[in-house]
Amino acid sequence: TGDVCTADVQFADVLDIRENTVWLPDGRLLHAEPSGDMTVLTPCQLGSEKLTLHLPDAFNRIMATSKERDRILLESESAFWILDGHTLELMRIPDVTPNPYEIHWDTSTWLADGEQLVIGRLNGRKGSNGGATLYLLDGVTGEVLNTLELEGEFGQSAPWMEALTEEKVLYQTQGQWLMADFGVHPVSSINVMKDIFGLEASVPDDISAWGSYVKSDGSEYYLIARLNHPHNQSTYLYDSKTGQVYV
Repeated sequence: TGDVCTADVQFADVLDIRENTVWLPDGRLLHAEPSGDMTVLTPCQLGSEKLTLHLPDAFNRIMATSKERDRILLESESAFWILDGHTLELMRIPDVTPNPYEIHWDTSTWLADGEQLVIGRLNGRKGSNGGATLYLLDGVTGEVLNTLELEGEFGQSAPWMEALTEEKVLYQTQGQWLMADFGVHPVSSINVMKDIFGLEASVPDDISAWGSYVKSDGSEYYLIARLNHPHNQSTYLYDSKTGQVYV
Protein backbone atom coordinates (compact mmCIF):
# COMPACT_ATOMS: atom_id res chain seq x y z
CA THR A 1 0.00 0.00 0.00
CA GLY A 2 2.95 2.34 0.51
CA ASP A 3 1.66 3.33 3.96
CA VAL A 4 4.20 3.99 6.71
CA CYS A 5 2.92 2.73 10.05
CA THR A 6 4.16 2.69 13.63
CA ALA A 7 3.39 -0.24 15.90
CA ASP A 8 1.51 0.58 19.09
CA VAL A 9 3.95 -1.47 21.20
CA GLN A 10 7.43 -0.51 22.35
CA PHE A 11 10.53 -2.72 22.41
CA ALA A 12 13.15 -2.06 25.03
CA ASP A 13 16.22 -3.42 23.28
CA VAL A 14 16.86 -4.09 19.59
CA LEU A 15 20.52 -5.04 19.15
CA ASP A 16 20.41 -6.39 15.60
CA ILE A 17 17.27 -6.15 13.46
CA ARG A 18 18.36 -9.18 11.40
CA GLU A 19 18.54 -11.36 14.52
CA ASN A 20 15.42 -9.90 16.14
CA THR A 21 12.80 -10.06 13.37
CA VAL A 22 11.56 -12.35 10.61
CA TRP A 23 8.57 -12.17 8.23
CA LEU A 24 6.09 -15.03 8.58
CA PRO A 25 4.43 -16.58 5.49
CA ASP A 26 1.11 -14.84 6.26
CA GLY A 27 2.73 -11.38 6.10
CA ARG A 28 3.03 -10.81 9.84
CA LEU A 29 6.28 -9.85 11.57
CA LEU A 30 7.76 -12.00 14.33
CA HIS A 31 9.92 -10.06 16.80
CA ALA A 32 12.20 -11.70 19.37
CA GLU A 33 13.60 -9.59 22.20
CA PRO A 34 16.90 -10.37 23.97
CA SER A 35 14.83 -10.78 27.14
CA GLY A 36 13.12 -13.81 25.60
CA ASP A 37 9.75 -12.22 24.78
CA MET A 38 8.32 -12.89 21.32
CA THR A 39 5.66 -10.78 19.65
CA VAL A 40 3.76 -11.09 16.36
CA LEU A 41 2.78 -7.82 14.63
CA THR A 42 0.43 -7.23 11.70
CA PRO A 43 1.54 -4.31 9.49
CA CYS A 44 -0.65 -1.21 9.84
CA GLN A 45 -2.98 -2.83 12.35
CA LEU A 46 -3.18 -1.99 16.04
CA GLY A 47 -2.49 -4.61 18.62
CA SER A 48 -0.06 -7.51 18.78
CA GLU A 49 0.07 -11.15 19.84
CA LYS A 50 2.42 -12.19 22.61
CA LEU A 51 3.72 -15.70 22.10
CA THR A 52 5.75 -15.89 25.29
CA LEU A 53 3.03 -17.50 27.40
CA HIS A 54 2.60 -20.34 24.91
CA LEU A 55 6.28 -21.11 24.26
CA PRO A 56 8.34 -23.85 25.93
CA ASP A 57 11.48 -21.68 26.15
CA ALA A 58 12.67 -18.06 26.09
CA PHE A 59 14.12 -17.33 22.65
CA ASN A 60 16.62 -14.52 22.37
CA ARG A 61 17.75 -14.85 18.76
CA ILE A 62 16.42 -15.63 15.29
CA MET A 63 19.36 -17.36 13.61
CA ALA A 64 18.27 -18.32 10.09
CA THR A 65 15.18 -18.65 7.89
CA SER A 66 14.36 -21.07 5.08
CA LYS A 67 12.16 -19.26 2.57
CA GLU A 68 11.70 -22.49 0.60
CA ARG A 69 10.03 -24.30 3.52
CA ASP A 70 9.14 -21.36 5.81
CA ARG A 71 11.18 -22.83 8.65
CA ILE A 72 12.90 -20.63 11.21
CA LEU A 73 15.86 -21.54 13.41
CA LEU A 74 15.58 -20.03 16.91
CA GLU A 75 18.10 -20.01 19.73
CA SER A 76 17.56 -19.94 23.48
CA GLU A 77 20.22 -20.09 26.16
CA SER A 78 20.06 -23.88 26.30
CA ALA A 79 18.77 -25.15 22.94
CA PHE A 80 18.17 -24.65 19.23
CA TRP A 81 14.58 -24.91 18.00
CA ILE A 82 12.94 -25.11 14.55
CA LEU A 83 9.76 -23.07 14.20
CA ASP A 84 7.17 -23.83 11.49
CA GLY A 85 6.33 -20.44 10.02
CA HIS A 86 2.75 -21.50 9.14
CA THR A 87 1.63 -23.27 12.32
CA LEU A 88 4.15 -21.72 14.79
CA GLU A 89 4.78 -25.24 16.09
CA LEU A 90 8.22 -25.79 17.63
CA MET A 91 10.64 -28.71 17.47
CA ARG A 92 13.68 -28.84 19.76
CA ILE A 93 16.96 -29.99 18.19
CA PRO A 94 17.99 -32.85 20.49
CA ASP A 95 21.73 -33.38 19.95
CA VAL A 96 23.26 -29.93 19.33
CA THR A 97 23.16 -27.19 21.97
CA PRO A 98 24.33 -23.55 21.84
CA ASN A 99 27.78 -22.55 22.99
CA PRO A 100 27.24 -21.80 26.70
CA TYR A 101 29.54 -18.78 26.86
CA GLU A 102 28.13 -16.23 24.37
CA ILE A 103 25.06 -16.58 22.13
CA HIS A 104 26.64 -14.72 19.23
CA TRP A 105 29.36 -17.34 18.89
CA ASP A 106 27.07 -19.73 16.97
CA THR A 107 26.35 -19.43 13.22
CA SER A 108 23.93 -21.18 10.89
CA THR A 109 22.50 -21.43 7.38
CA TRP A 110 19.64 -23.32 5.72
CA LEU A 111 20.62 -25.28 2.63
CA ALA A 112 19.09 -24.39 -0.73
CA ASP A 113 16.16 -26.83 -0.57
CA GLY A 114 15.12 -25.88 2.96
CA GLU A 115 15.17 -29.53 4.00
CA GLN A 116 18.49 -29.36 5.85
CA LEU A 117 20.52 -26.80 7.76
CA VAL A 118 24.05 -26.39 9.07
CA ILE A 119 24.89 -25.03 12.52
CA GLY A 120 28.42 -23.85 13.30
CA ARG A 121 29.37 -24.13 16.97
CA LEU A 122 32.57 -23.28 18.84
CA ASN A 123 33.83 -26.10 21.02
CA GLY A 124 34.96 -23.74 23.80
CA ARG A 125 35.36 -20.10 24.73
CA LYS A 126 37.70 -17.52 23.16
CA GLY A 127 41.33 -18.55 23.52
CA SER A 128 40.58 -22.19 24.30
CA ASN A 129 41.90 -23.41 20.92
CA GLY A 130 39.19 -26.06 21.03
CA GLY A 131 38.20 -25.69 17.41
CA ALA A 132 34.68 -25.62 15.99
CA THR A 133 32.18 -28.09 14.56
CA LEU A 134 29.80 -27.72 11.63
CA TYR A 135 26.68 -29.91 12.04
CA LEU A 136 24.44 -30.91 9.13
CA LEU A 137 20.90 -31.38 10.49
CA ASP A 138 17.59 -32.66 9.17
CA GLY A 139 15.28 -29.65 9.00
CA VAL A 140 12.23 -31.63 10.17
CA THR A 141 13.55 -33.96 12.87
CA GLY A 142 16.69 -32.09 13.95
CA GLU A 143 18.73 -35.29 13.55
CA VAL A 144 22.48 -34.84 12.99
CA LEU A 145 23.29 -36.21 9.54
CA ASN A 146 26.96 -35.25 9.13
CA THR A 147 29.68 -33.24 10.86
CA LEU A 148 32.86 -31.39 9.96
CA GLU A 149 35.45 -30.86 12.71
CA LEU A 150 37.62 -27.74 12.39
CA GLU A 151 40.84 -27.32 14.35
CA GLY A 152 42.39 -24.11 15.64
CA GLU A 153 41.49 -20.90 17.42
CA PHE A 154 38.36 -19.16 16.12
CA GLY A 155 38.16 -16.12 18.40
CA GLN A 156 34.64 -14.94 19.22
CA SER A 157 32.61 -16.61 16.48
CA ALA A 158 32.10 -19.90 14.70
CA PRO A 159 32.85 -19.67 10.95
CA TRP A 160 30.59 -17.45 8.87
CA MET A 161 28.60 -19.66 6.47
CA GLU A 162 26.52 -19.29 3.31
CA ALA A 163 24.61 -22.06 1.52
CA LEU A 164 25.33 -22.64 -2.16
CA THR A 165 23.40 -25.78 -3.07
CA GLU A 166 21.47 -28.58 -1.34
CA GLU A 167 24.82 -30.03 -0.23
CA LYS A 168 27.51 -27.33 -0.42
CA VAL A 169 28.23 -24.54 2.04
CA LEU A 170 30.75 -21.72 1.87
CA TYR A 171 32.54 -20.81 5.08
CA GLN A 172 35.33 -18.35 5.87
CA THR A 173 37.84 -18.79 8.67
CA GLN A 174 41.50 -18.32 9.58
CA GLY A 175 42.41 -16.50 6.38
CA GLN A 176 40.74 -19.03 4.09
CA TRP A 177 37.54 -19.08 2.04
CA LEU A 178 36.38 -22.71 1.93
CA MET A 179 33.62 -24.84 0.45
CA ALA A 180 32.30 -27.85 2.37
CA ASP A 181 30.46 -30.67 0.60
CA PHE A 182 28.08 -32.32 3.09
CA GLY A 183 26.86 -34.78 0.48
CA VAL A 184 29.78 -37.14 1.13
CA HIS A 185 31.12 -38.98 4.20
CA PRO A 186 33.44 -37.70 5.54
CA VAL A 187 32.67 -34.14 4.55
CA SER A 188 35.12 -32.82 1.95
CA SER A 189 36.39 -29.25 2.00
CA ILE A 190 38.28 -27.26 -0.66
CA ASN A 191 40.06 -23.90 -0.61
CA VAL A 192 38.14 -21.59 -2.96
CA MET A 193 40.98 -19.14 -3.62
CA LYS A 194 43.63 -21.82 -4.18
CA ASP A 195 41.74 -24.79 -5.66
CA ILE A 196 39.13 -22.92 -7.74
CA PHE A 197 40.71 -19.58 -8.63
CA GLY A 198 44.33 -20.80 -8.55
CA LEU A 199 45.40 -17.92 -6.30
CA GLU A 200 47.62 -17.76 -3.24
CA ALA A 201 45.56 -15.19 -1.36
CA SER A 202 44.46 -14.71 2.23
CA VAL A 203 40.84 -13.83 2.98
CA PRO A 204 40.11 -11.02 3.67
CA ASP A 205 43.62 -9.51 3.83
CA ASP A 206 44.49 -9.95 0.14
CA ILE A 207 41.10 -9.26 -1.42
CA SER A 208 38.81 -6.24 -1.43
CA ALA A 209 35.53 -8.04 -2.11
CA TRP A 210 34.20 -11.57 -2.43
CA GLY A 211 30.82 -13.27 -2.62
CA SER A 212 28.48 -15.69 -4.37
CA TYR A 213 25.30 -15.77 -6.39
CA VAL A 214 22.93 -18.73 -6.75
CA LYS A 215 20.36 -18.96 -9.56
CA SER A 216 16.77 -19.08 -8.33
CA ASP A 217 16.27 -22.65 -9.59
CA GLY A 218 19.45 -23.80 -7.85
CA SER A 219 20.95 -25.12 -11.07
CA GLU A 220 24.05 -22.96 -11.08
CA TYR A 221 26.10 -20.74 -8.82
CA TYR A 222 28.84 -18.17 -9.26
CA LEU A 223 31.79 -17.24 -7.04
CA ILE A 224 33.55 -13.91 -7.33
CA ALA A 225 36.62 -12.33 -5.75
CA ARG A 226 38.62 -9.18 -6.40
CA LEU A 227 42.31 -9.12 -5.47
CA ASN A 228 43.81 -6.22 -3.56
CA HIS A 229 47.50 -6.48 -4.50
CA PRO A 230 49.59 -3.50 -5.71
CA HIS A 231 50.11 -5.17 -9.10
CA ASN A 232 46.90 -7.17 -9.37
CA GLN A 233 43.42 -5.87 -8.62
CA SER A 234 41.64 -8.12 -11.08
CA THR A 235 38.19 -9.60 -10.50
CA TYR A 236 37.86 -13.39 -10.78
CA LEU A 237 34.53 -15.07 -11.60
CA TYR A 238 33.79 -18.81 -11.37
CA ASP A 239 30.82 -20.43 -13.13
CA SER A 240 29.85 -23.79 -11.59
CA LYS A 241 28.02 -24.94 -14.73
CA THR A 242 31.03 -24.64 -17.03
CA GLY A 243 33.77 -24.97 -14.41
CA GLN A 244 35.48 -21.98 -16.01
CA VAL A 245 37.22 -19.11 -14.25
CA TYR A 246 37.00 -15.72 -15.95
CA VAL A 247 39.28 -12.77 -15.17
